[in-house]
Amino acid sequence: MTGGDGVDATIDSIGGPDGNDLAFCVRSKGAFLTLGLLSGIQVDLAEITNETKVNAKLFHLRHWNKRVSANEWQETFNHLITLIRDKKIRLMRPESYYNLSEISEAIRIGESSDGHQGKVILTNGRAAYSVKGRISGIKKCVLYCRI
Repeated sequence: MTGGDGVDATIDSIGGPDGNDLAFCVRSKGAFLTLGLLSGIQVDLAEITNETKVNAKLFHLRHWNKRVSANEWQETFNHLITLIRDKKIRLMRPESYYNLSEISEAIRIGESSDGHQGKVILTNGRAAYSVKGRISGIKKCVLYCRI
């Protein structure tokens, strides 16, 4: 794909070994941004910076939220909404939806590596729950968010 040169930039939202592997796909002096921990494991920034020549950066939304004014926050998210509306960036659609009574199947799909992409969503009509993959224990599997 890149003739062995690597990609210009990547954004990692998984972390752990998968995030580390992704960093090694970036060309020398390219950009690697890690912003998530879906795996529950942080990337090894020391290994990445010591063994690659990429510009590695860590971003945590909660830290950014503490630093910016309400006005800057609104301007940034309005800009993102405009980019989405103009189809300059797109959001990944959920893989599948399951009723809460189907939680066992939803967790099985969320934890499988059968080529599934996107989130697995549980719903009960009033709220949605996101099932994270590769996590042991149901307490860590379900993330609550109101819709």
